[in-house]
Amino acid sequence: MTQNTPLSPRLPRLPLHPEDVAHRVLSAAQLRARGVSAAQTSAQCLPGGPWQHLLPGVYLLHPGPPTGRERLHGALLYAGRPPASARRAPAGPA
Repeated sequence: MTQNTPLSPRLPRLPLHPEDVAHRVLSAAQLRARGVSAAQTSAQCLPGGPWQHLLPGVYLLHPGPPTGRERLHGALLYAGRPPASARRAPAGPA
């Protein structure tokens, strides 16, 4: 490696807190918004890689099996709904 060698693009860092499901399961759109290209995502999901496809367009950002919360969060992302924690409470009668 020389000083002219380009650095690898930064990929999202995995969360340190195990309950932070929202950062371990991301949609393709969320990854793009964080600057991760489709090619980079595909490379991370190769066999033996650090990420895996959970559902079409939804990625698990660790190599182990998904937890129940990760599966639920992935299903909500796949369905196009934000998780309840990200939604606003419905407005009551005024």
